[in-house]
Amino acid sequence: MITTTTSAIVGLSLASCSDDTKNEPAGSIIEPTASSLSTPNATGPSEAADIAAVRQVHAEYWDAVITSENRPTTADRSLFDGIATGAAVETQLADVGSLKEDGIRRLGAPTLGEPAITVDGDSATVEVCVDSSTWGAAVGDTTAPPQTPHPRPSVVALERTDETWLVTEQIPSDEATITC
Repeated sequence: MITTTTSAIVGLSLASCSDDTKNEPAGSIIEPTASSLSTPNATGPSEAADIAAVRQVHAEYWDAVITSENRPTTADRSLFDGIATGAAVETQLADVGSLKEDGIRRLGAPTLGEPAITVDGDSATVEVCVDSSTWGAAVGDTTAPPQTPHPRPSVVALERTDETWLVTEQIPSDEATITC
């Protein structure tokens, strides 16, 4: 359900990202491929399940981000229920609040590349290239072209709490290990 929704709304662009993981700290680095999505890898079924769960929460998080920025009214905190918590939600709501104060709402959706997922125990990081060239903006009836014409990395941290993965923080893009 989410995969279909995410593909339809966000789309995937595999060619826009590369993963530079040779200097990565300890943890499980998974470079997603078509085969790693459908079959368990050598790291075992528990880690494969964690990666699948993190991937789904990340897709749901981006659906909520897009919806929050595309709405003509203030952001709805409930969009992030069961998906994100803490600083991740507060940062996004502040960003949306700034847009709304300026009378801006987003139009369309960005294109996300294939996520690079790192799982280390109850912590995870997802890095993805975001191409905002199809995610415009409007002020009233006037539309504006996207402000970021080139793909940029987006990084979020997740934590597992009570067997549920939640996005907990938006990490600055200059800390990304992928290049777009």
